[in-house]
Amino acid sequence: MTTGFEVSRILEKIALYLEMKGENPFKIRAYQKAASEIVNNYSNYQNYELLNQIKSIAGIGEKIYLLITEIIQTGKSQLLEKLEEEINPGILSFLKIPGVGPRTAYNLYKNLYCYDLKNLKHILLTFSEPLPGISENLRKKLLSGIELVLNSEHLLLPLDIENAVYNYLHKMNLDTIRYEIAGDFRRGDLISNSAIVIIEDLSYAEAKYLEINTPIPLKVVLTSSFIPSLFFHTGPKEEFLRIKEKLSSKGFNLTENSLYSASGKKFSLESEEELYNLAETSYYPPELRDVSWRNEYQKDLLIDLNDIKGDFQTHSTWSDGAQSLEEIHKIASALGYEYIAITDHSKSLKIAGGLDENEYLELRKEIDSINTKNQGTYLLWGGEIDILKDGNLDIEENLLKHMDWPIGAIHSNFSLDKDKMTERIVKAIRNPNIKGIAHPTGRILKERLPYQLDIDYIIKEAAKHNKYLEVNSQPFRLDLDVDNIRKVKAVGGKVFLGTDAHNPVELNYLKYGVAMLKRSCMPKHNILNTYNLKELKAIIHESTYA
Repeated sequence: MTTGFEVSRILEKIALYLEMKGENPFKIRAYQKAASEIVNNYSNYQNYELLNQIKSIAGIGEKIYLLITEIIQTGKSQLLEKLEEEINPGILSFLKIPGVGPRTAYNLYKNLYCYDLKNLKHILLTFSEPLPGISENLRKKLLSGIELVLNSEHLLLPLDIENAVYNYLHKMNLDTIRYEIAGDFRRGDLISNSAIVIIEDLSYAEAKYLEINTPIPLKVVLTSSFIPSLFFHTGPKEEFLRIKEKLSSKGFNLTENSLYSASGKKFSLESEEELYNLAETSYYPPELRDVSWRNEYQKDLLIDLNDIKGDFQTHSTWSDGAQSLEEIHKIASALGYEYIAITDHSKSLKIAGGLDENEYLELRKEIDSINTKNQGTYLLWGGEIDILKDGNLDIEENLLKHMDWPIGAIHSNFSLDKDKMTERIVKAIRNPNIKGIAHPTGRILKERLPYQLDIDYIIKEAAKHNKYLEVNSQPFRLDLDVDNIRKVKAVGGKVFLGTDAHNPVELNYLKYGVAMLKRSCMPKHNILNTYNLKELKAIIHESTYA
């Protein structure tokens, strides 16, 4: 069986190889667009059901359609095989290095005759003579980037884990079985070294352990005692031993897969709260079981996904999104949101189709039209406004002051020194027309380190000027992280959650940000997304709604 996800991966690889060879950009874009459409809309479709869906995709020509047919029928592509004979597939690993695109990767391959990251690192470190096509500055950047990649290559991000679990369950026809991902992931520590899933299977008297190695190492526990297994494998070990000791003093025996009464009878549990109640001790949610601040926990103050009233960062087809305003409205309404912010990019980010002042006004007209004729989710007129190198914004102040939700963001000049980068962001924070700062540290997990900046000072300035810092819920960003959210809490600052969604699937990503906020013990009243629309209107831009 060939899935849409697998087809899209092959098309993406073909596009990369063609770009390395310097092929026609329109040809490359056709493969990229086809891959994007399939992975965003038909990722889980299979075989001829998938083929029938692809027929309806506008812009997929006959040549690519025949190629997709070949992939579905054979599971492979002759074109990809031919390209991999010309270009060693190992050089795809070079694309993991921050700042290295397909052409640079190909040039490294051709000039240095290497196709392995460790070998490339060795060459860059040991050759004292000037290397062809590589300046001293580039050599240092490459070495720094390679170190980042090698140090993080075994880390698993949320989508790595969730996709592995989904694919396993789907393959084994276990989609409808009760299951939950345990380990670091369940504790809200979303950048993990391991993945484990607990599956309820009443046919097993004792737990069965499986090791699945595709596409990532996945530990599977099949058990008839779901709650004890889930509790043990969620961890940490110290919490399990603490509860085990308390239960033992009351005549129970808790093992890693079962709970037994004093008479040796297996005890059935409906929830982990029940386990804590039997131990006569305070319950802690999974996200707080291994943190030193868990005594701050107050149930009525801790955020849950059900508390979310909206999303504060999304991108539409007005800039670089793959979703229309109507689509965003429809999905947000289905999610039960009271509001959702449309934050398309501003004009400096030309590569993302950034909007100028006139285009933002045209965007507002469409937003107003949707809000007027539709019930359900209210669309907020916003923008992800570029913070320029000097800290100024690239959109006129007279427009920004009328927007519902303009947020500042950095998309260029990432290598400024600490003082200049800090000054740049603080200047934007002090701008009276900016409501908050998106992805404040700029990190991209496994790809880019945070900017050099004084995050403590930025957090204090944001709190001082009543500005919101984003907890970006994109699984490759997760920015702010837990440590920095804790710093925001310590100074009484405020945050907002944004999916940074560029397609319909990504509109479901707020759960990752919620997990980090729970782990941080950030109180609900300091999270903007927990306020209803009426409250929000009073908070963010009272004059807009006069």
